[in-house]
Amino acid sequence: MPARRVIAEIARKELYPSKKQDAIILTGATGVGKTKLMELIAK
Repeated sequence: MPARRVIAEIARKELYPSKKQDAIILTGATGVGKTKLMELIAK
């Protein structure tokens, strides 16, 4: 499930702040729910 992968990446960023990772890039075709996924996670 893509949501779990994104949440895992966010958690990894929180656990290891020493790594120089500024962003998480979401890629995919138009209409697959990238924006909706990030809106749900932000809440």
